[in-house]
Amino acid sequence: MQPSSHPACRRTPHASKVIPYSLALADFRAVLDNLGYDGKSYSMHSMRRGAASHGDNAGIPESELLHAGGWKNVKTMKLYVQNRPQKAQKILRKMKLDSSVTMY
Repeated sequence: MQPSSHPACRRTPHASKVIPYSLALADFRAVLDNLGYDGKSYSMHSMRRGAASHGDNAGIPESELLHAGGWKNVKTMKLYVQNRPQKAQKILRKMKLDSSVTMY
Protein backbone atom coordinates (compact mmCIF):
# COMPACT_ATOMS: atom_id res chain seq x y z
CA MET A 1 0.00 0.00 0.00
CA GLN A 2 1.36 3.38 -0.97
CA PRO A 3 1.61 5.87 1.93
CA SER A 4 -0.79 8.26 0.21
CA SER A 5 -3.46 5.53 -0.07
CA HIS A 6 -3.21 4.49 3.60
CA PRO A 7 -6.38 5.34 5.58
CA ALA A 8 -4.39 7.51 8.01
CA CYS A 9 -3.48 9.82 5.11
CA ARG A 10 -7.05 10.32 3.95
CA ARG A 11 -7.46 13.82 5.37
CA THR A 12 -4.06 15.27 4.63
CA PRO A 13 -3.82 17.61 1.66
CA HIS A 14 -0.43 16.17 0.72
CA ALA A 15 0.84 12.67 1.49
CA SER A 16 4.26 14.08 2.39
CA LYS A 17 2.86 16.31 5.16
CA VAL A 18 2.65 15.21 8.77
CA ILE A 19 -0.85 14.53 10.05
CA PRO A 20 -1.86 17.10 12.68
CA TYR A 21 -2.16 15.63 16.18
CA SER A 22 -5.87 16.44 16.41
CA LEU A 23 -6.67 14.51 13.22
CA ALA A 24 -4.47 11.55 14.18
CA LEU A 25 -6.18 11.43 17.57
CA ALA A 26 -9.64 11.55 15.99
CA ASP A 27 -8.75 8.70 13.62
CA PHE A 28 -7.16 6.66 16.42
CA ARG A 29 -10.27 7.03 18.59
CA ALA A 30 -12.55 6.15 15.65
CA VAL A 31 -10.63 2.90 15.10
CA LEU A 32 -10.98 2.03 18.79
CA ASP A 33 -14.70 2.85 18.71
CA ASN A 34 -15.10 0.57 15.68
CA LEU A 35 -13.35 -2.21 17.61
CA GLY A 36 -15.84 -1.82 20.44
CA TYR A 37 -13.71 0.22 22.84
CA ASP A 38 -14.49 3.66 24.22
CA GLY A 39 -12.16 5.77 22.09
CA LYS A 40 -12.55 8.76 24.42
CA SER A 41 -10.72 6.77 27.11
CA TYR A 42 -7.53 6.68 25.02
CA SER A 43 -5.01 9.16 23.67
CA MET A 44 -2.06 8.94 21.31
CA HIS A 45 0.00 8.58 24.47
CA SER A 46 -1.81 5.28 25.02
CA MET A 47 0.11 3.90 22.06
CA ARG A 48 3.41 4.85 23.69
CA ARG A 49 2.38 3.09 26.89
CA GLY A 50 1.13 0.09 24.93
CA ALA A 51 4.30 -0.22 22.89
CA ALA A 52 6.49 0.03 25.99
CA SER A 53 4.39 -2.55 27.81
CA HIS A 54 4.31 -4.93 24.87
CA GLY A 55 8.07 -4.62 24.35
CA ASP A 56 8.79 -5.20 28.02
CA ASN A 57 6.42 -8.19 28.18
CA ALA A 58 8.06 -9.61 25.04
CA GLY A 59 11.51 -9.40 26.59
CA ILE A 60 12.92 -6.52 24.55
CA PRO A 61 16.08 -5.28 26.29
CA GLU A 62 15.58 -2.15 28.37
CA SER A 63 18.30 -0.34 26.42
CA GLU A 64 16.29 -0.79 23.20
CA LEU A 65 13.04 0.29 24.85
CA LEU A 66 14.75 3.39 26.24
CA HIS A 67 15.99 4.34 22.81
CA ALA A 68 12.70 3.61 21.00
CA GLY A 69 10.62 5.53 23.55
CA GLY A 70 13.03 8.43 23.90
CA TRP A 71 13.36 8.00 27.66
CA LYS A 72 16.54 9.04 29.44
CA ASN A 73 16.34 6.52 32.28
CA VAL A 74 14.75 3.19 33.17
CA LYS A 75 12.83 4.66 36.11
CA THR A 76 10.87 6.98 33.81
CA MET A 77 10.32 4.24 31.24
CA LYS A 78 8.93 1.90 33.91
CA LEU A 79 6.19 4.45 34.62
CA TYR A 80 4.81 3.56 31.19
CA VAL A 81 5.13 -0.21 31.39
CA GLN A 82 2.09 -2.24 32.38
CA ASN A 83 2.39 -6.00 32.67
CA ARG A 84 -1.01 -6.94 31.25
CA PRO A 85 -0.45 -9.34 28.32
CA GLN A 86 -3.96 -10.83 28.45
CA LYS A 87 -5.62 -7.47 27.73
CA ALA A 88 -3.13 -6.75 24.97
CA GLN A 89 -3.76 -10.17 23.41
CA LYS A 90 -7.52 -9.53 23.42
CA ILE A 91 -7.06 -6.23 21.58
CA LEU A 92 -4.65 -7.80 19.09
CA ARG A 93 -7.18 -10.57 18.39
CA LYS A 94 -9.85 -7.97 17.66
CA MET A 95 -7.43 -6.24 15.31
CA LYS A 96 -6.62 -9.65 13.75
CA LEU A 97 -2.91 -9.22 14.50
CA ASP A 98 -2.43 -11.92 17.12
CA SER A 99 -1.25 -14.63 14.70
CA SER A 100 2.05 -12.83 14.20
CA VAL A 101 2.56 -11.67 17.80
CA THR A 102 3.54 -13.78 20.77
CA MET A 103 2.75 -12.49 24.24
CA TYR A 104 4.86 -13.70 27.15
